[in-house]
Amino acid sequence: MRKINIEHWSRKEHFLNFIEFEDPFFTICVDVKVTNLKAFSKENQVSFFIASFYGVLKVVNQIEEFKYRIKGDEIIVHEKIRGGCTIMKPDKTFGFTCFDYHKNLSDFEKHAKEEIQIVKQGKPLDANIGEDDMIHTSILPWVSFNSIQHPRKLGAQDSIPKFGLGKVYQKGDEFYMPVSVSGHHALMDGLHASEFFQNYEKFCAEIQDQDNNKVYRK
Repeated sequence: MRKINIEHWSRKEHFLNFIEFEDPFFTICVDVKVTNLKAFSKENQVSFFIASFYGVLKVVNQIEEFKYRIKGDEIIVHEKIRGGCTIMKPDKTFGFTCFDYHKNLSDFEKHAKEEIQIVKQGKPLDANIGEDDMIHTSILPWVSFNSIQHPRKLGAQDSIPKFGLGKVYQKGDEFYMPVSVSGHHALMDGLHASEFFQNYEKFCAEIQDQDNNKVYRK
């Protein structure tokens, strides 16, 4: 990791302003077209959840602002971000897991399947307390939401971006999935969230597995 020199940072004034807020997080929800991603998953027998989450993690690792974290009076930048998310257990409770980032979908899929099984087999609830080289993601495959609020400890030094993935729905010949992004306003703005959505929509439209040269474009 490396540190941001706040004194020479272009967002110094914004940081000093929003760091004083009791709840400095903002949230943006967008219905992302996933028609091609859904077709790719079906054609290649890849879990849609795994493929869609891989895309989130891939895009997050492309945008520096999603790697910023607040540590005391400093801002650090992680080199690589992992993907924390909720996994449903057989008893209808959930557990937390954290997927490592892999550049190729095939490698990520293998790793994700192993981690999911560990949770489903009874891994204790573990939110990776104290670790922040990750994103937090809630998976809501039952509802196509248009707003979302994540639980947070107000007053705690939390700067981890939070995501939500909802139920896929069909509109005409296209399929859409609601996606939410929550970011700490001292570290990022709506511009950076918009960059995420632009890159994620491109990923969903041009999904590919570089290892196996599998590409699906409509």
